[in-house]
Amino acid sequence: MLRPESRSRRGSSEKGQTLVLMALMLGVIAGLVALVMDVGLAYNEKQQTQDAADAAALAAVGELISSSDPALAEAEALTYALGNGYAAEDVTVNIPPASGSHAGDSDFIEVIITSSQGVIFRGPLSDAVWDIDSRAVAGISGDPATQLDYTFVALRDDCEKHTLKVDAGGTLTVNAGIYVNSCNVDKGDVPPGFGDAFDIFGDGGHIHATKVSVVGGWETHDDTTVSPDPLIYQPVLPDPWAGTPYPDLNDLTTRHGSSSNSDRLDINSGVQTLLPGIYWGGILIEDDARVTLADGIYYIAGGGLEVKSDAVLIAQNVMIFNGLDSSGGDEDAVMFKDSSTITLGAMDSGVYKNLTIFQHADNDKDMTIAPGNGINGLSGSIYAPNWETTVKVEAGGTAYLQVYAGMINIEGVDTTFLYDAAQFFASNWASRLVE
Repeated sequence: MLRPESRSRRGSSEKGQTLVLMALMLGVIAGLVALVMDVGLAYNEKQQTQDAADAAALAAVGELISSSDPALAEAEALTYALGNGYAAEDVTVNIPPASGSHAGDSDFIEVIITSSQGVIFRGPLSDAVWDIDSRAVAGISGDPATQLDYTFVALRDDCEKHTLKVDAGGTLTVNAGIYVNSCNVDKGDVPPGFGDAFDIFGDGGHIHATKVSVVGGWETHDDTTVSPDPLIYQPVLPDPWAGTPYPDLNDLTTRHGSSSNSDRLDINSGVQTLLPGIYWGGILIEDDARVTLADGIYYIAGGGLEVKSDAVLIAQNVMIFNGLDSSGGDEDAVMFKDSSTITLGAMDSGVYKNLTIFQHADNDKDMTIAPGNGINGLSGSIYAPNWETTVKVEAGGTAYLQVYAGMINIEGVDTTFLYDAAQFFASNWASRLVE
């Protein structure tokens, strides 16, 4: 029979062993928790490098489509990777890919980004650095020689009528494709496929393009025509500029006014050169003023951009963003009108390559293009995605210009839009990730 004091010593010994085991278990649990936390961080880093590789590959293919220059495509991939925080030595760009199912195919680009995950929490278990490699391969979807570009697109994709309208006997000629996303169709006795997604009014009115596609139906009125016959009941064409980031006010220099002092800059005489940056209250160029915009991004924060009377505007390498002021309210419009003379061209590189005028999606103001010399001198792309926004062309001419807007109206003019594949964004040559 055990004495009481023997039982006490035995109990104390067992308690001590239990404490040791608990300490060991807590150490193991803490180590596992640390390991799990480091694994989570490594997974997050892997996702970030993969996203960066995907973006770089897609951007490079877009450049390859536009310029057909592998060196420029490689530079574009590096620009995107560096913009996401990776160093040049961590990025490998192979044109064509060096491995995988598209190895050796010059229509595809391989981007590999290398990163690492060092010891943060798991130090007691392991001091090994984990290498993280992410790889993306993107290429041209389809044969560029046979792809057709839609460079004149009414983006509004509900069933609103007249999202493209040629009025008052106007004519619209596009040497590429026209696409109308409206699903409007007639419910009456007219033949199937007819409707008001787009309409032509006025004797002599005409639309001509290499191809005309519409999600709903269309009609002509008076003595008007369309050629070729539109393709009806087509799928909605995705917005080719969707996801394009707005300029960051923090990255730009204020050139006029402030968020609390937004009087419009009025230039009505003389010769001036404006510098890129933020223009609170907008810009008015009128009378006999002659204004040149130096190369860069112009953020119009309220007040719009208006050129009228006999004014001259020359801007060869710019992106004009018609944005919102600090209140977030709708802003005044972009208006080129009267007898003004305008030369306007897009930047040839960077995020806004080929995008000449970009209007905030919350800005529903119409754009008016009616300079006295017609639309000659305009090039690049106009992008106004708000459904209520109409790009109105009220003076005829010829332009190397693309239009992507909620709605489009050509009124009483003979207007020709030409497409230069060497210069402009190829909206239907989709770059796609394949590996």
